[in-house]
Amino acid sequence: MEFIIRKAVPADAVAVAAMENACFSAPWSEKQVAEEIEKENALFFVAESDGAVCGYVSAEDICGECYMNNLAVEKAFRRRGI
Repeated sequence: MEFIIRKAVPADAVAVAAMENACFSAPWSEKQVAEEIEKENALFFVAESDGAVCGYVSAEDICGECYMNNLAVEKAFRRRGI
């Protein structure tokens, strides 16, 4: 199985928010995800397999340091090196 890691775009907010709901007890909403993706200092990447988002990482560049906000991988894709 091949994965592509790419910079997230606002259209990814739907898939990321669904993953948030499946993985976290206090998930970000679709709106919050979209806002994070569009932040100027955002480092937001998704893992994609066969055109579907299967993981993501959200981080920020703050004064030259990286602060990780969230990271999640769909259950079916865990332990595969994403």
